[in-house]
Amino acid sequence: MAHEFKAQDAEARLCETFFKAHSAFTAHEFRSYLTAQDRQRAHRYDCLLQAYVSIGRLHRLKRGLYTPRHPSLPADEEPVVSLPQIAARMTPDAVLAYH
Repeated sequence: MAHEFKAQDAEARLCETFFKAHSAFTAHEFRSYLTAQDRQRAHRYDCLLQAYVSIGRLHRLKRGLYTPRHPSLPADEEPVVSLPQIAARMTPDAVLAYH
């Protein structure tokens, strides 16, 4: 049983490292990260995303697009993410331009 807790702790550390490095990300980016870190965990990426959304650690912006919520942020307050960061990840071929 202690081995199971260590595995869960390692998984949580992997996820938290990713969340700290990305202010907005797609499910595909998260899966690619998990695959690069540990191929055995990669198949669980959708379960992990759902679990983190349900506990309030992630905010789902749209299907397949997420932003991390800081643990100290109240549940009714939206996470702050810049619009260019969100727009750049809305679709795989998104292009953002300024005049």
